[in-house]
Amino acid sequence: MSRGKRKHRERVRAIVKYDDIDTEMKTKSVMSCDADYYYLVNELVAYNNGEECFSKTWEKKIRRHYT
Repeated sequence: MSRGKRKHRERVRAIVKYDDIDTEMKTKSVMSCDADYYYLVNELVAYNNGEECFSKTWEKKIRRHYT
């Protein structure tokens, strides 16, 4: 494996509309690695009736053990 960083990105959007319910969630996940660590970043943004009502970002660094 190359010593440079590798990256994978994923985006998901979910919409639920029914009668008076109008919600939407957007997520973004980025996974990358180098020779020593895996790096994970996940973002979630939720909307209710078009207004942002929740957001959170998680970041994690995991040591690679012989992988």
